Amino acid sequence: MIRRGPRRLADGEVALREIAPADARDLYRWRMQPRVQPLFHSSRAVPWEEHAAFVDRYFAADNDDAWFVIEVSGRPAGAVALYRSGVAGDRGAWEAGRIVFAPEHRGLAAFRLARRAIALLMEHAQAAGHGEMRCEVLAENRVMRAIVDSLGFVAIGSGERHGRRYHELVAPLRKEG
Repeated sequence: MIRRGPRRLADGEVALREIAPADARDLYRWRMQPRVQPLFHSSRAVPWEEHAAFVDRYFAADNDDAWFVIEVSGRPAGAVALYRSGVAGDRGAWEAGRIVFAPEHRGLAAFRLARRAIALLMEHAQAAGHGEMRCEVLAENRVMRAIVDSLGFVAIGSGERHGRRYHELVAPLRKEG
C-alpha cells in the first residue's frame, strides 16, 4: 500500500492510480493471458484464490509496495508496481515490475504506453524519496529491454531463475533542483 509518494500520477491521457480491491479481477485476467504468463518470474498458472490472497496482502498494514492501474483516457489498460527488491542482501533497493496490459492495449501501442507508465512510476519513486529504481527483464524480451534502456536503465548484471536468464538493470532517479 502506498505510504510515500503520490497515489495518482498523470501524463496527459496516461495515468497511474493505486489499485483498489475491485481491480483484482482485471489484474488476474491480464496476468493470466497466455502471452503474458511466461513473462513473469514464475510462468505457472496461478489459481484465483492465490491471486486474490496476493492482492489482499498488498493492503496489509506492513506492506509498502506501490501498485498502480495504468489508465488510458480514464479507462483501465494495465498495471505496474514498485516493490522492495527480491535480491538477497539488497532489501533497500526498489524494483519495477508486474507490468501487464489488457489484450486490447498490446501490440505497437503497448510500447509507448509501457514507456510512459514506467516513466510515471519513476516519478513516483523519486517523489517517494528513492534514489534509484531497478528492474529485471527476461533476456529474450527485447521490447521491454528497449523500453527500459530508453528511460536510462543500465545493465548491472544478469541472473537465472526457473531456467530462464534475466538482465538486472538500474536507473538513477533525477534529483530536483
